[in-house]
Amino acid sequence: MKVKITRLRCRRCGYEWPPRQEEVTICPKCKSPLFDKDRVKKEEK
Repeated sequence: MKVKITRLRCRRCGYEWPPRQEEVTICPKCKSPLFDKDRVKKEEK
């Protein structure tokens, strides 16, 4: 029997980890609360 482990990936630092809680609020490595959102590049003026 194989168990499938879900892994989350931080879009800021690229770190991958298995979640310990159902609702994850920050990346455990970079501590970013925006780990699930892509970076927005500022437009050059």
